[in-house]
Amino acid sequence: LHLLSRRQRQMCIRDRAKTAALAMEENQKKFRDLAQSLLSTLHRKGIPFHVNGDSFHQSPKILNLRFPGVDAESLVLLLSNLGVMVSVGSACSAHEVAPSHVLLAMGLSAAEARSSIRVSFCETSTKENVAKFCSALSSALSLLQEAGNSKE
Repeated sequence: LHLLSRRQRQMCIRDRAKTAALAMEENQKKFRDLAQSLLSTLHRKGIPFHVNGDSFHQSPKILNLRFPGVDAESLVLLLSNLGVMVSVGSACSAHEVAPSHVLLAMGLSAAEARSSIRVSFCETSTKENVAKFCSALSSALSLLQEAGNSKE
């Protein structure tokens, strides 16, 4: 049994805190890069969308995207069938059918809030995941347009 002195324990704690802070910074950069890749791909594909919120005041792990005239509930179901999981709101409001109170408080109309989805990134997210999402999104939006489930 090896016992550390108080000073050694403090140094270990400090080193672990530094390591955790560096890992968090790296993840934040990764999330921003993935979000930028996603947005660039949507622009390149010509998919009409808006980013809800201010990128300066939001978590880099979450993008809230609005697709004008699209029913987000239908979009989420189609994406799920294509193997992509997104949501129309936060986890704590997943059971609610009303538009997101947060989006409404940000000034979106009820129709705009109902056209919005939440895309979340995690530590295991990759650019390949982003490419799969963009491809599935393009397919799902086409299917909705063909089926007339778009509000336009």
